Amino acid sequence: MLRNIARRLYLGTRRNIDTRPMAADDYLKVQYRGDKLEYVLPRVKIISTVQYLIRFLEGRRPPSSILDAGARDGWTVSLFNQLGLDNVTGVELIEPLVAHARANGRNVVQGDLHELPFADGSFGLVFCRHTLEHTMDPKKAMRELVRVCEPGGIIFITLPIERNARGKHTVAIPNLRLLKQLALDAAGQRIDILKIARSAETRVIIPDGDEALLILRKKPN
Repeated sequence: MLRNIARRLYLGTRRNIDTRPMAADDYLKVQYRGDKLEYVLPRVKIISTVQYLIRFLEGRRPPSSILDAGARDGWTVSLFNQLGLDNVTGVELIEPLVAHARANGRNVVQGDLHELPFADGSFGLVFCRHTLEHTMDPKKAMRELVRVCEPGGIIFITLPIERNARGKHTVAIPNLRLLKQLALDAAGQRIDILKIARSAETRVIIPDGDEALLILRKKPN
């Protein structure tokens, strides 16, 4: 426990987001190295995150449509469908993963978070679990998540809290202060920050390591 406290205190002192600049072709190779197309680890962490999201949305107008940004194999799209939410679209960068998702009847399209293939205000809810850390430009990606959210809609984000960008994680955000600043820099006056915390503090989400939760509301026009 003391080691975790010391780590948190240290990460809290960090003043910069760490990134790994690289060419586009290299970026694609880093993000997909012939991994298994169907996610093989237990889904309980994803389920707990969606469970918390559903609780958070209680009492609010149901979203007109949902975007799963960084859909991977499309399993979360099908989970939303099983919960009675039909107007759900996933977007995924890696073409073999898109093809696999679609072959399994999951509504996933190919696209890049830095330039999403959707019109402004297309979705009432934008769900982005553990994807921003895989981007090349997190500010641009965050701006896109806000852009495709409809006025009054919700942007729901989780990501790891890390010191260094490494492996597939081309971005490392070391503390909540820098995550908040990223959101404000990306979206300016267009958002309200409804919640920013460590996921473990919800007592519902089973975090994937040291994990941040950010919930934004796009201001009505």
